Amino acid sequence: MDYEFAPLSIGETCFQYLKEGTGNPIVFVHGFSSPMCIWDRNFYFLNEHGFSVLRYDLYGRGRSGKPRVGYTLELFVTQLKELLDYLNIRGEVSLAGLSMGCSICASFTINFPERVKDLILIAPAGLGEKSFTMKLITLPIIGTFLYELVGKKMLVKGVLDTIGDDPEGRKYILREYEFQIADPMYRYALISTLKYGPLYGLDWLYRRLGLLENKRGALIWGTSDNVVHFSLHKEILNLVPWLSFFPIEGGTHVVNFQKSEIVNRVLLNSLQVK
Repeated sequence: MDYEFAPLSIGETCFQYLKEGTGNPIVFVHGFSSPMCIWDRNFYFLNEHGFSVLRYDLYGRGRSGKPRVGYTLELFVTQLKELLDYLNIRGEVSLAGLSMGCSICASFTINFPERVKDLILIAPAGLGEKSFTMKLITLPIIGTFLYELVGKKMLVKGVLDTIGDDPEGRKYILREYEFQIADPMYRYALISTLKYGPLYGLDWLYRRLGLLENKRGALIWGTSDNVVHFSLHKEILNLVPWLSFFPIEGGTHVVNFQKSEIVNRVLLNSLQVK
């Protein structure tokens, strides 16, 4: 797998950009813990069906830089903008976000509406308030101790459970996770994101997104998602009424990987090549 690296203002960003295709580039933004490999089954599929596609590792994940900074929504939105500018992608793009990636895509769309044509949100994170457990994990020393004691194992197990009964898929995702977990700054990035990042209390963000005019998009959600619960789709649709809704029966939190054939059909219908 060929990776490229963009020297951005906060650190290097690892990306893959397949330019061969027509229409607006589709940019894939992953979530809280999984690197860009979680888009494998959508990224190559859409490229084979005529789209130019771009995906990248967020700061602190995968092969991108892991700076010792606060991992805020602003940091991630700036990373996306700088990457597009670095690649000289100045026109409209289609954004596809997964979980935390949805809040990044939403904020980018609000700040740069002229640069976004279509928006795909898959199981968007950001609603609700931070739990006591999450607050505990962000405390100095305690957070690091809890992560090393139980958090690391729970994180990997949780991701593998969402992949479902797919031995090859589980093996591949596990290998990618083990690669990033080996870097202690990955732990720092996760804890910092839990403390400062776009994971909670973002009703206001989606409300602002819903006020944008002349936008179109799709909301995709697995009915068996136990990470960002499926029932939250009602709140998202209330906040962003211009989204078309596609529930995926039996889909988990990474429904785009677990039930990629179904999700890819939705993506094709939602992102027509012009």
